[in-house]
Amino acid sequence: MKKTFRIIGMLLVAVMLSVGMAACGDDDGDVTPPEIPAGATIDQQLVGTWTYHYDYGTLKEDVTLTFNANGTYRGTAKGIDDDGPFDEWAEGQWYVKDGFIYANVTNHIDKTEVDPRFERDAYRVDGNQLYLDGDVYTKK
Repeated sequence: MKKTFRIIGMLLVAVMLSVGMAACGDDDGDVTPPEIPAGATIDQQLVGTWTYHYDYGTLKEDVTLTFNANGTYRGTAKGIDDDGPFDEWAEGQWYVKDGFIYANVTNHIDKTEVDPRFERDAYRVDGNQLYLDGDVYTKK
């Protein structure tokens, strides 16, 4: 059974944008960087490394998100679930516009599957806490 990629589930609600805004991948799984629209910025409050620990029933995982000032990011999720241990990661480019974070995402699932996509979600930073997709991350 194919695992869902939990980093993006926690990082961003799986809201696929219109076909015109969706990124497409080539044979190597590389994702075409999104064009950054007018008015988009890199929110300096997000720059840095954020962590989250999830422990619910048989799913236990540690998620780390690193947003860089140059508009790139990397997320990792390591843990265990009903299918056994997992070690997944995602990377891409990000920007903020009108209270939403947009990400060009390349998921690497179990080192065998690559899933490129483009997603968005609302977020809020309060001190050293990042509220994203119903989860609270802590800044390192």
